[in-house]
Amino acid sequence: MLTKKQIAFANAVASGEYNSLSEAYKATYNANNMQSSAINKEASRLAAHPQISPMIEEKSRELERKKQGVMASHQISVQERVLIRLEELSTDAMPSDNVKLQATIALGKTVGMFSDKLELKQAPQRRNPEEIISSLIAKLEKHT
Repeated sequence: MLTKKQIAFANAVASGEYNSLSEAYKATYNANNMQSSAINKEASRLAAHPQISPMIEEKSRELERKKQGVMASHQISVQERVLIRLEELSTDAMPSDNVKLQATIALGKTVGMFSDKLELKQAPQRRNPEEIISSLIAKLEKHT
């Protein structure tokens, strides 16, 4: 069974708040009278402990999953804000709002809402110039 301090050390290491095992050790244990080499040794020993090591790994994975969830929810939130702002600008924009519109579009691009690439669903049909002219004439006649 692990002590409260051992569990706190595992949490400190898994949190990623500390740059090293030694820093996590110092944050968890009273190491004021210890030499750096002793702190390093104890921190490494604790991190390798057969019960602490898997706990660190599991907590690290758990924190990473939470972080990914927060990032995904932030992305959705940004997308919603972008859409709302674009709708506002499309109905109430003044000529001076061009900078706001460009900034909103740029923000949308950062979360993958817009792409500068043209994606074709099918390959364009190869036509000779006569076919194109005939097609254009037919369309013009249809609309006049």
